[in-house]
Amino acid sequence: MELKVRKEPGAVPHTIVLRAPDAGIDFAMELDKEPKTVKFTPTKVGRYQFFCDKKLPFLESHREKGMFGILEVVAQ
Repeated sequence: MELKVRKEPGAVPHTIVLRAPDAGIDFAMELDKEPKTVKFTPTKVGRYQFFCDKKLPFLESHREKGMFGILEVVAQ
């Protein structure tokens, strides 16, 4: 499976993290304005949360501010 990711233009850094090694999905990368491709082979169906792990001192993390989503793997 391939997932293309990028961030909106701006100075604030962002990442994408998805840790589900038991399902064959385990990646973390810095995002840029230019699209990047994440390749992986899911081994289990299910719903897996991805998020931005950036956090500035004394502020909510990007994840706490709602920068997360769900990748749903379904059987074919």
